[in-house]
Amino acid sequence: MQKRLLLREGLELLILSAAACALLFFPETASAAVVRGLRQCGAAILPSLFPFFICANLITELSLTRIPARLLGGLMRPVFHLGGAGSAALVLGLVGGYPAGAQAVAQLYESGSISQEEAGRLLLFCNNAGPAFVTGVCGVCVLGSAKAGLLLYAVHAFCALLTGVLLRGPLPDAAPSSERTLTGKTPGFAAAFITSVKRAGTTALQVCMFVVAFSVLSAFLLCLLPEGLPPEVRALLVGMLELSNGVLLLGGCRAAFPIAAFLLGFSGLSVCAQAQSLLAPAGLGLGRYLPAKLLHGTLSALLALLLSALHLLPEAASAGAFPASLPLLPLILPGWLLLGIICLRFRKLSSGNSAQKRV
Repeated sequence: MQKRLLLREGLELLILSAAACALLFFPETASAAVVRGLRQCGAAILPSLFPFFICANLITELSLTRIPARLLGGLMRPVFHLGGAGSAALVLGLVGGYPAGAQAVAQLYESGSISQEEAGRLLLFCNNAGPAFVTGVCGVCVLGSAKAGLLLYAVHAFCALLTGVLLRGPLPDAAPSSERTLTGKTPGFAAAFITSVKRAGTTALQVCMFVVAFSVLSAFLLCLLPEGLPPEVRALLVGMLELSNGVLLLGGCRAAFPIAAFLLGFSGLSVCAQAQSLLAPAGLGLGRYLPAKLLHGTLSALLALLLSALHLLPEAASAGAFPASLPLLPLILPGWLLLGIICLRFRKLSSGNSAQKRV
């Protein structure tokens, strides 16, 4: 155990030393990445996320989770085996974009609207990319078509819901979370609005810090990659680290549509770090979030490949579908194999947790 600890500390020290040397010897690369990340925050992150952060805080501050719970409670319990209160996180996650879903889950848990188990299960499929980013950046800027962006968002949202169905646990024995009696006084709208704006500002600043930090890491990763590497591979590697930088590298790539679908589903390590920063103050962890996002990305890529094979993509996106000369079967089969392994692993974990609870 002590040897393993020393090895881990030595590896961490080596990585930090390499990072410090990179910052010392290549300050221009780091500075340009910081400026690029700040511009991205000002142009896209803050305008799209900040209003939804305020909405998520207001919903929990004013105890308004009962409204979506009544409207969607009949869907959440039979389809996802969750209480109706979680529907607020589902809607905000699908509309607000990363990491609004994670923030909504943390707020619902802190307010007592959902249990810790429900929070962990909601995280598996409620933290998603928003339509503004997918349609505007992925569709118009990368694929050259707003219609392609809408189709990409439809693939992303459908596979998010499918992930929730595939990874749902057993039906809870307790009453639905929407029927819980919430304790505490509900503040007035003015007080709730002030609190919500303050929290939303702090959350948005946290998200921007992670975007800038991972922009620097992405820049150094691009410097380390060999020049002869295919652009699709470069975009995939960078996107698994930081989503937006990877997606923007897909412009002109022949396989832009399926790779973008995978990256949007997986979300990248930057979004995972953002989600963890929002969950930690509430006493929540990521749990099975990362493998669930891997499943989401795999499902999205497979569906995108299927749409490409059936020639169902808009004309502007067809160039970024997939080279017709390459057979799709050898590419789809490993995806289905990975998908099966992930589902079996989750089923094993879920059955193990259920057995522990029964004991």
